[in-house]
Amino acid sequence: MLTRLGVPTTVGVPACVLALVGFGLYSVPRYTSHVADSLRNRVAGRLQAASIKGVVVVPNGRDLALTGTVSSATERATAGHAARSTPGVRSVRNQIAIVEPLSYASSSMALQPVGSETALPLPTAPDGKSLQARIDGLLREGGIEFEKEKAGLSAVSEPLLNEIVQLLRAQPMAGVRVEGHTDNIGQPDFNRALSLARAQAVVDYLVKQGLQSARFKAVGLGPDRPVVPNDTREGRLKNRRVEILTETGANAFGSAGPFHDIEVSGVHTIK
Repeated sequence: MLTRLGVPTTVGVPACVLALVGFGLYSVPRYTSHVADSLRNRVAGRLQAASIKGVVVVPNGRDLALTGTVSSATERATAGHAARSTPGVRSVRNQIAIVEPLSYASSSMALQPVGSETALPLPTAPDGKSLQARIDGLLREGGIEFEKEKAGLSAVSEPLLNEIVQLLRAQPMAGVRVEGHTDNIGQPDFNRALSLARAQAVVDYLVKQGLQSARFKAVGLGPDRPVVPNDTREGRLKNRRVEILTETGANAFGSAGPFHDIEVSGVHTIK
């Protein structure tokens, strides 16, 4: 019982309850966010210690989801074990995709066309330069589109990819590097993993049309190589892209050349 200006005033249970509820609404989300950030950092440290790259840790309180890409089932299993054995983690959903690295055949080994690939020369592409120019022109006319924040190809991209298939089929000795790029919105590690998965989706589509898998290399560079600043919506749209680079001659499948200048880290796209 309190007295205010001589008038008894009672602080009842409802006021106490409201105070407790207010405190809970303020403190619980902050505590949950702190726990999630702490677990993410601890798991990321364990993955780094195990030399596993390309994995994105997505926390939801004490529950974790692992996404991204690795090169083998062993790495996937190791990443899952590292997350599950981290103190404080309650459950782990291992959604890591396995993307086996593509290796080029030695330049001393002739690449033999198979399936529907035949050595049909392009009308004006004796050295591959016109081949690259034609692919660049197709990509400028319309970008390769994907599901939002996913690696699934949109059906509207198939006509464009089919045209690229015809160009590559006419030059069966050309090596192909598919580079995935994103803008700088979101976590860089997630963007690198996403760009690699999207680049690999493009490679998979081209191979399914009868092109040799040994010709291709998929690379995910995420936000690391923008073509314009990311400070406008138009700029970010230009940076979300796929680049398809070709090379003919001795360097196309050898251990040197333009396809080996950049270390794989982790396609024109719409998120």
